[in-house]
Amino acid sequence: MRLLKILNILLVAVVILLVINLICPVDTIMGNVLYNLDTSKPRCYFMNAGISNEIPINNCCYELYNQLACEQIKGESDFTCYVSKTSGRYYLVNKKTIDYCKKEGFDIEIK
Repeated sequence: MRLLKILNILLVAVVILLVINLICPVDTIMGNVLYNLDTSKPRCYFMNAGISNEIPINNCCYELYNQLACEQIKGESDFTCYVSKTSGRYYLVNKKTIDYCKKEGFDIEIK
């Protein structure tokens, strides 16, 4: 009888956690926490034949969404985003920019 009571309490706790997760998913909460812990500034640059132009963050998200993929690189920028790997036109962005765009609802393909 005591075991049945404990089991019922645990099941109620699981149901409560599942309902909370339905309303506000845990990955969204963790994503926001990780985004706020990153103190770097979002950076977005468009490279065209070796010339870089800084792009405003709001425009950058839309442009990254339209790219084929973003690939992690080493260096000052964390990712390069492109339509074609062989093209001289691509975007250089940092992780903060990718996180911001994902937080805003843009589905950016990361390889």
